[in-house]
Amino acid sequence: MRFSTLRGAVGTGYRPPSIGEHFDDFGFFVGNPDHDPETSTSIEVGIDQVWGNGAILSATVFESRIDDLITFVPGAPSTLAKAVARLETGL
Repeated sequence: MRFSTLRGAVGTGYRPPSIGEHFDDFGFFVGNPDHDPETSTSIEVGIDQVWGNGAILSATVFESRIDDLITFVPGAPSTLAKAVARLETGL
């Protein structure tokens, strides 16, 4: 007995920036009040092939797209400017 199964999935995601990602100021980490929410869309399609002897072959392809990814950028201009200002003023 041999049979195939086709499968698929689609998903979306949404993550607003945290309060810290908006407004924190820890010297070398400075929030960005201009952050937009992160959004994502993912799609996946796969096939499973089962043979009579119990062997299984599976293959899957997927794609994820993320817009407005929220991430820490070491040495970003706003972070460096705040750090230099702190060093210059002795704070």
